[in-house]
Amino acid sequence: MDEIRKDELASRFREFLDEADDHSVPAESIDLFRLFAELTALKKEVQIESRQLKAALDGFQEVFALLEKNNRQLEEELRAGRRRGEEMLNAGRKSVFLDLLDIYDRLTAGLKAMRNLEPASFLFKWCGKERAALDAVKQGQEMTRRRVLDILVGYEVRPMTVMDRPFDPKIMRAVGRLWDKDRQPGTVVEEIKNGFWWGEAVLRLAEVKINQESGKNYG
Repeated sequence: MDEIRKDELASRFREFLDEADDHSVPAESIDLFRLFAELTALKKEVQIESRQLKAALDGFQEVFALLEKNNRQLEEELRAGRRRGEEMLNAGRKSVFLDLLDIYDRLTAGLKAMRNLEPASFLFKWCGKERAALDAVKQGQEMTRRRVLDILVGYEVRPMTVMDRPFDPKIMRAVGRLWDKDRQPGTVVEEIKNGFWWGEAVLRLAEVKINQESGKNYG
């Protein structure tokens, strides 16, 4: 090969290398492309994980909503159960209170009878021992009567005050009538059976006689 041909080939090879250098990518650019590709892949992964997280959160919200609903239902059932329990307890207490009031009434009636007890004839007068025995029985019954009343008061059960007050059908039951012109018409003139409060509620109506002239109605 002559020198001219060699020079021509060498010149063309240098031109090829120069063109290759002009179109080649620097090392720094290659690293940036790789970083961009990795960031793009990471972004896609984050998007996928975000969608998965959102789906999981939506699922948790449904679970939380269900738990909250169940908790509300449970609280309502517990409140209803407590109400039923309180109603049953109050019903039981009311029954016991009324039984105690029955004992109280019997003791009151017994004391009243003993206070009015006198010998059938002046020929049969009380001797000292008999009078002492009767007084002891009366004292014992009075103590028992007061004890029963103290127990009731401890549970907020207290007697009503109705004498000389206007007849009130909400707390009284009229079982008879009397007429006393010196008293206000329609008022209570005799209490046959004590009425009682339980807190602010009526435990037992008072049985009374009202001051009412025959043929007239005041209550």
